[in-house]
Amino acid sequence: MSGRSLIAAAIGAALLLTAAYAALGGGRYEPPRTADPCEQRPSAMPKSTEALAERLTLAVLDGAACDLHLSREEIALAVFSDEERKRLARTDALDAGRIESAVRAGLLRALADAERSGAIDEGLAALLVEVARFLALGR
Repeated sequence: MSGRSLIAAAIGAALLLTAAYAALGGGRYEPPRTADPCEQRPSAMPKSTEALAERLTLAVLDGAACDLHLSREEIALAVFSDEERKRLARTDALDAGRIESAVRAGLLRALADAERSGAIDEGLAALLVEVARFLALGR
C-alpha cells in the first residue's frame, strides 16, 4: 500500500467513526441529573465499619439536602468549604446556622434509621446522638 492509500484509508476510517458516533447519539450531550435527595434509597446492611460510615454520611447529606431543597453534592461542598457556605448564603439565602441545623437534623435521622434497621445497636446510637448534638459543622 502506498502512502496516499494509507492516508485515504485513515481519513475514511475517521469519517466512518465520526458518522457512527453521531448516529448513536454522540452529538447530543445532557449532563446526568443529580439524584433527588428526598427519595428513599435502597441500602443493604453494611458489612464493615467503612460501609456503615458511608451509609450514614449519604443519609445525612440526603436529609440535609432534602430539608434545604438543594442537591446532596451542594450540601457536601457546604459542609467542608467556607467559600461554598458563603455562596449558598448569597444565592439561596442560607446562612451557616441553617445549613448546620439541617446537617445535624439529617445526622440525627440517619442515626435513628440505622438503629431501627439494626445497623447499629442502641448503645452506640445513643452515644453518637450525643456527639451529634454538639459537633460543630465542618469538624
